[in-house]
Amino acid sequence: MARLLLVEDHEIMRETLTALLNKEEAFEVIGETATGEEALARLAEIKPDLVLIDISLPGMSGLELLRHVQERFPDVRCCILSSHAESVYGEYARQKGAIAYVDKRKVRDIIPTIRSALVNKTGPADY
Repeated sequence: MARLLLVEDHEIMRETLTALLNKEEAFEVIGETATGEEALARLAEIKPDLVLIDISLPGMSGLELLRHVQERFPDVRCCILSSHAESVYGEYARQKGAIAYVDKRKVRDIIPTIRSALVNKTGPADY
């Protein structure tokens, strides 16, 4: 079972994603935070397999958090969540170490994309 940390500043989206992810036998959301700073503080404590990071966070952006996670916790994989089209930030996020880029507007694609990214460890070739 993959242990997930969800970093999402919108409470309703965080609750919705947590409920959706926890319905899957392969996933367990072991932590939720609303900011990048809070996520960094909790990472060493909870030791997730994957961090799901909203690209637009207050304070430290999701891309900044991705960089910090990669530097401090190189074994922890990261997936960027965004309501922006993949064409805007997707390739940049992957170049910076994200294993996947998930469009939050395509709810039906979230589970398969995360599952594929965890299996492939580099993300699927085509979302």
